[in-house]
Amino acid sequence: MNEMPTTNRNGLIGVATILAATVLLFAAFFGWMHYGSSILLTLASQGLSWCL
Repeated sequence: MNEMPTTNRNGLIGVATILAATVLLFAAFFGWMHYGSSILLTLASQGLSWCL
């Protein structure tokens, strides 16, 4: 029974990570469509620096 909360928490972290990555990809694509490739590079560099 003690393993369930850990499994659920890890699963939620994984889902949250996937959702965050998806949102970042959509934001980068949306920004690229409206502002050009420079905003995409900015978002990518900010995302990498945030992850690292």
